[in-house]
Amino acid sequence: MVSLSCLFLTYGLIEGQHFKWSIYIVGILIISVVIFIIFYVQQKLRQKRDPLIPFALFEDRNYTLMNVVGVFFSIGVLGLMLLLSIYFQSILGYDAFRAGLTLVPASLISMCVSPFAGKFSNKIDGKYLVLGLAGLALTLIGMIWVILS
Repeated sequence: MVSLSCLFLTYGLIEGQHFKWSIYIVGILIISVVIFIIFYVQQKLRQKRDPLIPFALFEDRNYTLMNVVGVFFSIGVLGLMLLLSIYFQSILGYDAFRAGLTLVPASLISMCVSPFAGKFSNKIDGKYLVLGLAGLALTLIGMIWVILS
C-alpha cells in the first residue's frame, strides 16, 4: 500500500506542471494521501498482532531522530546525484553513460566503507556517533566543494 501511495505521489508531483496542477493532479495527490492513511490505520489496528511496522519503535527518541536524519540525508545525497547528473550532461556536455561513470566512485566508496562503518558503530557507544556527526559534516563539506567548483 505504501508503494501504491508513493506511486501516486510521485506521478502527481512529476506530472503536476504538465497538467498545470489541474483537479486531475490534485485528485491523484489526494488519492496518495488517502491510501497512506488507510495503510496507517491498518497498521494501527495490527499493533497487538504481528504488525509490519511496530509503532513502539518510534517511542525511542534515538530511533526516531536517526530516522529523521536518515531521511534528510538521503534526500540531500540523492538530490545531489540527480543535480550532478544533469550538470554533467547539460553543462559539461557528457553523454548519459559518461555522466553515470563519473558518479560511480562515490557509490563504490560508500559500498566499500559501509561494512567497516557498521562494525565500527557496534564497537563504540552510539552517543558518540550522534554527537560527532563526522560523516554528515564531511558530506556537507563535499557538497559545498562540488557546488563551488
